[in-house]
Amino acid sequence: MTDPENRAEGKAHGRPYDLPADDSAFTWMIEPDGDSFVVSGDPSWREADRKFDDPSLFDFAQPWPPDFPVEHGSVG
Repeated sequence: MTDPENRAEGKAHGRPYDLPADDSAFTWMIEPDGDSFVVSGDPSWREADRKFDDPSLFDFAQPWPPDFPVEHGSVG
């Protein structure tokens, strides 16, 4: 999604949640057809094959990078 589209959708999705309009530039849609979004300056993501009970990839007590294959990056 391009930045103008993201800002427009961020404003539209922010209304029911009382998010300030100024935060729309920092609102990122997770699901294009859903209500899932994050408000952040530069949200990060991490993805790996994990068992349900394994520690979160965002558990900062765990070593980084881990000793197993993982993909990661930032939105934006």
